[in-house]
Amino acid sequence: MNNKAKLILTSVVASGMLVVSSAPALAATDTTTKPNFWDKIMLGIGFKKQHTPEKRAERIEAMKTKRAQKLDTRLSEAVASGKLTQEQSDVLKQKLQVIDQIKMQSAGKTKQEKRDAMKNAREDLKQWASDNGISIQDIMPQKGKVTPPAI
Repeated sequence: MNNKAKLILTSVVASGMLVVSSAPALAATDTTTKPNFWDKIMLGIGFKKQHTPEKRAERIEAMKTKRAQKLDTRLSEAVASGKLTQEQSDVLKQKLQVIDQIKMQSAGKTKQEKRDAMKNAREDLKQWASDNGISIQDIMPQKGKVTPPAI
């Protein structure tokens, strides 16, 4: 047997072994259960996968419940520390519910109408707080502001 024949035979055998050994690895890459490379990149950037409307509604309700619990905790702490009275706490909850209702009702409105409605509700809240001597910054968390840790 000459060298060309040996080379061809070795190449065919090596290619066959490569194909046979890679078949299970290719079969194991099921894209329906595992996120692929691009899905991992998108999740890393911050994009979320699409969820069913039921799961989305459940998640929204869970976030609303968590937010309401945090608000109740902050207000009860403010009442306990003497920053608020119980009546002021109740009125504050009502005013915050009005703001939430305005957000929900402004679904079909223009940006300017939404902005005006929210501005009026916030101004009403600020006016009520200043009339009652309440600092809203002490009670409500501020977006983007992190309180420094106590040293």
